[in-house]
Amino acid sequence: LGAGATTDPATASREAVAAFVRLRLALMPAVAAAKHAAGLPIEDRAQEARVLARVRTQVPGDPERAARVYAELI
Repeated sequence: LGAGATTDPATASREAVAAFVRLRLALMPAVAAAKHAAGLPIEDRAQEARVLARVRTQVPGDPERAARVYAELI
């Protein structure tokens, strides 16, 4: 752990989620370029629906909230 590392689990969890969001956003241009090169549409509503259905089955507590958050990331 570095000097700025936190030992508070809730803070560490939020920081981890934020890091994953930043990574996902950073990958979006490469994904779009790959889809364009393959002649695929940028948006794939059927795939998005499959992903959100999977999120709902994998997240305990409030799966609908998790699906809404994930939909925003898509």
